[in-house]
Amino acid sequence: MEKLKLTLLTLHAVLNDAEEKQIVNPTVGSWLDELKHAVFDAEDLLNEFVDTGKQIHCLSVKNGLIGFVSVENALVTVYGKCGSLDALKTFKLCGDKNSITWSATING
Repeated sequence: MEKLKLTLLTLHAVLNDAEEKQIVNPTVGSWLDELKHAVFDAEDLLNEFVDTGKQIHCLSVKNGLIGFVSVENALVTVYGKCGSLDALKTFKLCGDKNSITWSATING
C-alpha cells in the first residue's frame, strides 16, 4: 500500500512534467494519456480500500467491537495506509491508545 501511494505521488510529478513536454512531442501526449488512465485506476483502487475500511468500521460499531484496541488499531492502520483523513478521526475516537495506535497514526 505504501509503495502504491509513493508511486502515485511520483507519477503525479511525472505527469506534470510530461504535460509541458507534450507540446513539443506528440508521442509524449499519447503516452501521457495512457499514464493518466493508469494513475486514475490506481487512485480508484485506493478509494475502494477506504470504502472497504469504512464498511468494516461500520460492522465493528454494529457488533460492539469498537472498544477493542486491536480493532481500533486495525482501522487506523487501514485508513492511514490509504492516505485517508479517517485515520486521524478514528485515532481521536480511540479510547485506549497504545504504541501500535500511535505508530499507525504517525506512519499513516
